[in-house]
Amino acid sequence: MRRVFFLIGIMLLMQSCLVSRLSRPKLTGYIYAKDSKQPIEKCKVGESYTDAWGYYELSEKRYREITFIGNEAPPVFVQELIFKKGYVTDTIKAFNRYGGAARKNTHWKIDTIFLKSK
Repeated sequence: MRRVFFLIGIMLLMQSCLVSRLSRPKLTGYIYAKDSKQPIEKCKVGESYTDAWGYYELSEKRYREITFIGNEAPPVFVQELIFKKGYVTDTIKAFNRYGGAARKNTHWKIDTIFLKSK
C-alpha cells in the first residue's frame, strides 16, 4: 500500500514544475504637467523617480511558483502611485488577464501621464 502512495506521489511530482511568474513587467513612460505640457522632474513613480525629461523606469518583478500541467497563468494587475508635491496624486493602473505567464524582460510602455497642479 505504501508503494502505491509513493508511486502516486512521484507521478504528481513529475507533472508539476517550478515556473517563473510575472508580478510586474518593466514599466516605462513620461510624466508631464497638464497645464504647461512640460516634463516633471523628480516625480515619485512607484519606487522610482523621473529624470529631467519626465522619464521613469520601473524594473520587472517576478516570483517562483510550483504549478501543475494545465494550470492557467494568473492575471497581472499593476498599480503604482505617482506623487509630486504641488500636483494631484495619480496612479498607473494596468491589467493583463494572463500576464503572469509572460516571458522574462517583459516591457509595458505606458502612455504619457499628465498631472494637474493643485
